[in-house]
Amino acid sequence: MGFNISGLAINKNYKDNFEELQKELGLNLKKSEDISFETAFSNWKEEGIYDVYFSEKGTLIFMDMDSCTGTCYHIPNANTLTFVICETSMAFDLNYSENGVEKRSIMVAEDEILMEEGEKLEIEKTVDDMTVIILAQIGTLLGMQFGDIDFSEKAERYILSENEAIEETINEKEDFIKQNNEIEKEAIRSKSEETSKKWWQFWK
Repeated sequence: MGFNISGLAINKNYKDNFEELQKELGLNLKKSEDISFETAFSNWKEEGIYDVYFSEKGTLIFMDMDSCTGTCYHIPNANTLTFVICETSMAFDLNYSENGVEKRSIMVAEDEILMEEGEKLEIEKTVDDMTVIILAQIGTLLGMQFGDIDFSEKAERYILSENEAIEETINEKEDFIKQNNEIEKEAIRSKSEETSKKWWQFWK
């Protein structure tokens, strides 16, 4: 079983002006705690949880899958990558924009392209593994190779202000496992019905 992550990468470090980024994304967040990058990277996020890592040149936010599927977050004067990697069902979603203009979108499930728009990214010209493509593009925006990030490095956890109660459950292992099992079951069920579904319904 592979890993499952979703989120947003930006080629701009918002550490000192995180409120500006919140306004651009239409979010009202409250800092919960400092965490490790390993924790931030750990599989799906519950709705309302935003784990943030700042590189020297960029910002990486891990968030829930529904907030990233079929979505492209646009930020003026910045390049962004909204992504989903679901290796349990081999489903992937990539949406890339430059200076607020969407340049590339692709959704893939079990090696089948469900939707594709725009010109291929440079990495796509030599690589066809979607996990590698997405991680490489994240690295491009962060100004470093994704694999060079030390899992012990600091990240920050934020929650939606109106969802403060979620703090009480985010570290409960049983809920985490249950959530992953349900996602995997739903992905498999959706895949079996894909002949009668539109591409945007695959994730539901």
